[in-house]
This record gives sequence, C-alpha cells and structure tokens, in this order.
Amino acid sequence: MAIILQEEKQSINWTGVIGAIVAFAVLIGGAYVLFFAPVPAIEGLFISKEQQLTTDLAGVQFDPDTVIQNKTFRSLQQYAGAPAVGQSGRSNPLIKF
Repeated sequence: MAIILQEEKQSINWTGVIGAIVAFAVLIGGAYVLFFAPVPAIEGLFISKEQQLTTDLAGVQFDPDTVIQNKTFRSLQQYAGAPAVGQSGRSNPLIKF
C-alpha cells in the first residue's frame, strides 16, 4: 500500500502584497517631499501669512541717504523740545511716608 501525498498549492495573498506596495509608495513619496522636493513646496505648507510677510519685509533694501535728501523730509519741523528725564519714585524708598 502506497500513500500518495500531494502538496497543496499556496495561493498568493494579494491583499498583503497590494498593502505592502502602497505602504512602500507612501514611504518613498513622503521621503521625497521631505528631503528632495523644492523648498517652496514645503514652505507653503508650514509658513503662516505673517511669517511670509516678515520674510518679504526682511528683503527690503533701505538707503538712508534717499530719505535725508527727500524734499518732504527736509520740510519737517520740530515743534517740541527734547524730552527731559524726570524724577521717579522717592530718593529713599525704605523710609515711611
């Protein structure tokens, strides 16, 4: 009497394979966006409007000679004198009133 054993064919788990491919694609795409994508794409996601305005204002060039030579600036007049330093508090704060 002979016993014949036949191996069962193993079917491929397609759900697992597709899930692994999707996970790998998400990992590669995330690495590209974080490390290799152009900088403005990342800055647009994380920088607020106030920070963008501050960055734009930091790049403005200022030339004091242009302001001093301006006709409107030269026509300004000083109507009050320089502020004086006043006395604040008592000379000895530890004495009674």
